[in-house]
Amino acid sequence: MRASERRFSTIFQATPDLLSIASLADGKLVEVNEAFLKVLGFEREEVIGRSNDELGLWLDQAQPGALLFELSEKGAVRDMEVRISAKSGQELEGLVSADCIEMDGTPFLLTLFKDISERKRLEQVIKHQAQHDPLTDLPNRKLFLDFLALELAQARRNRKNLAVLFLDLDHFKQINDTLGHAAGDLLLQSVAQRLKACVRESDTVARIGGDEFNVLMPDLAQADDVGTVVSKIMGVFQAPFRLEGIEVKVGTSVGISMFPADGDSSEELLQKADGAMYAAKQNQGNSYLFYNSEINARTVNRQNLERQLRLAVARGELELLYQPLLSLDNGRIIAVEALLRWHHPERGLLLPDQFITVAEESGVIVPIGEWVIHHACNQVKQWQQKGFDLSLAVNLSNREFHQPHFLEQTLAALSQTGIGPGTLQIDIPERAIMDNGGASRQNMLRLTEAGVAFSVDDFGVGSSSLQRIRQLPIAKLKIDRSFIRDLANPDNLDVVSAMICMSHSLKLRVNAVGVERPEQLELMQYYGCDEVQGDLIGRPVPAREFEGMLARSAPEGAPPQ
Repeated sequence: MRASERRFSTIFQATPDLLSIASLADGKLVEVNEAFLKVLGFEREEVIGRSNDELGLWLDQAQPGALLFELSEKGAVRDMEVRISAKSGQELEGLVSADCIEMDGTPFLLTLFKDISERKRLEQVIKHQAQHDPLTDLPNRKLFLDFLALELAQARRNRKNLAVLFLDLDHFKQINDTLGHAAGDLLLQSVAQRLKACVRESDTVARIGGDEFNVLMPDLAQADDVGTVVSKIMGVFQAPFRLEGIEVKVGTSVGISMFPADGDSSEELLQKADGAMYAAKQNQGNSYLFYNSEINARTVNRQNLERQLRLAVARGELELLYQPLLSLDNGRIIAVEALLRWHHPERGLLLPDQFITVAEESGVIVPIGEWVIHHACNQVKQWQQKGFDLSLAVNLSNREFHQPHFLEQTLAALSQTGIGPGTLQIDIPERAIMDNGGASRQNMLRLTEAGVAFSVDDFGVGSSSLQRIRQLPIAKLKIDRSFIRDLANPDNLDVVSAMICMSHSLKLRVNAVGVERPEQLELMQYYGCDEVQGDLIGRPVPAREFEGMLARSAPEGAPPQ
């Protein structure tokens, strides 16, 4: 018997898999082999007399119960897949087999754990390699088709739009022929990185072969949303690629198909995106084309507008008009609002609502906004030098307000133009109030210290809270013109009077925008509004006309025109 026990002990300790013996009564370990101690990182005295739970071995707390249940049902456990933790916290995946044994008449549980972590890792590597392009590590065609099938099912269920983009690099063969295949490979890797950087996290970029790429854009609220991402994709090809010390300019031709407009299957969408790409390449290259001609026309028009807008400042096509703000306390013009207009070379005079959205989405609004504030401050400075006591209101978009250099640009405009302290008033939309973070609040406080006043524009049409307004250095609320337009409606009048009362309780001034009829002006005077603006007071006019308006409205003794 002792010889048999010695043989069992020798085999037990020499087994390369993890072996342990535990009491069936309380689960305490009574013996483990050297592999158990070495792999899991324990000393023998740390484990003997303690259970697996006390050692924290099981990563899934349901697995011990499942093991005991199968043991009771079948009498043994064979190759149950489990995850355990070493003393260091390292996770191990393995297969557990277990049997009941008897020693000196007492039942024990003999457990064998075979570590398959490396095998699992290699399986994942093989699976990844089978689904990804080895050069760029992007999903390959097979995985892209799997993603497309999945997202198409979601799009049908949720009634959302989906876009498939087909990209082909222009003149890629010339780069391979002139610079060599190593440079061509480097270009493909660089293209992959740039594409991934300009799409949404939910989008998929894939290399499907050669110099061809696919992009999957699911969950689009409207078909036109794809235009913004396509614009970014075209933009990343504007900068040259550096290949082994040589800068190379490379373009791409892009074809786009849409679900559900252009097809209901993966094959149909890919085929139409491919066809649109080929048409774009045949046309002129370095361009994109939607399979759907209507969407393509709208997107091309939008991109042309953006391109022309980027040149508008340099070409002198932008103009500021000035509209008076009338104080109801003394009946005098106390401020002027600078309003942007664009003299488009083909479409004539454009109002902000015809181009501001494009400017915001493309980022062109930032340099345009910088031009506006400098130009307007310079003009008001000239009026101040002529003796007119006048403040200036400038509209700021949400993007301008939150752009990183907003504080520095505004302070620079104040310094460079030298307008009087307390002259500048910045009108920000309600959305900016709700999106305002800590940094933006600090910017507002810093500018308030410099004499800048902030007002909330178009108040009443958004969802800003009074609590939020009270936390910020806001000096004025501007009631949106939609409320002033229909003051004959008792409900509308009640809302406006409540806004005025509420604002005054917060010690804020109130401006009524869009006063166009005498009865509107009378009601605003009656309800205690502080100031008004609109066509009844004065339409937006060029600087020269506005200066004449100032001279006519000034009391006797004011400076001449």
